[in-house]
Amino acid sequence: MNRLSKVLTVVALSGVAVMPPMAVALKPGGSLAGTEVGHVLALFLRLDQSQVKAGPGLSMEQVDVYWSGWVEGPGETRVRILHNGKPDQSFPREYGENDFSVFYSGKPVLERQRQFKTAWWHYHTYTINVSRLKEGQLSAYLASTGPDQI
Repeated sequence: MNRLSKVLTVVALSGVAVMPPMAVALKPGGSLAGTEVGHVLALFLRLDQSQVKAGPGLSMEQVDVYWSGWVEGPGETRVRILHNGKPDQSFPREYGENDFSVFYSGKPVLERQRQFKTAWWHYHTYTINVSRLKEGQLSAYLASTGPDQI
């Protein structure tokens, strides 16, 4: 590990004070995006974010989101990343097919929506919107902002 990597490791592990500027620098188009330094920082920083929205008469606390994908070693893996509308676990960072399923009150609303990540270190902001259609059925919409669109 060279000197710069050691310094960045200490900075990355030292806490919140460096996060906002670092997050901006790592965003697509940022000064560290796609660089070796950016890749080293991605080993330590989890920058994925999520936002849950619920339509009238619905509660964010009833929304669960699961991630599934192929993980080297165990194979097909499924992880609950949002529970009751709040983060439950970190978003897995895997290259390739990343599938998301949305549940409301334990029932599937969005069975599987796929995002193909072209690099494991990419991070995104995910928006999950659950609403009720005119017919009374529930519907979910999942969008991402970042280098790999859904």
